[in-house]
Amino acid sequence: MRVSSRKILEWVSDEFKTSPDELKGNGRCRSISLARTVAMSIVYNELFYSLHQTGMIFNRQHSTVYTNMVNLPKRIERYPSLRGKIENVTKRLNEYRNR
Repeated sequence: MRVSSRKILEWVSDEFKTSPDELKGNGRCRSISLARTVAMSIVYNELFYSLHQTGMIFNRQHSTVYTNMVNLPKRIERYPSLRGKIENVTKRLNEYRNR
């Protein structure tokens, strides 16, 4: 089954206890920023969207998406629980695809 960016936003917002609108908004709070970075990464890597397409979903420039992709490994290292959250969302994505 085809996964949409909307579904990924739902799953990430569930995992990070926020809303899809906050992920697409201008909030700079660390928890929202981390969730947004994870959502961008999953949309970019799993849906094979371009940086520009991914940025449009989140109301960001392509360069912001790129910077988030480059910095994600550092953020995972700094916040170890982030890896588990990413794995949980990826698991949901794979289960959805394999229906």
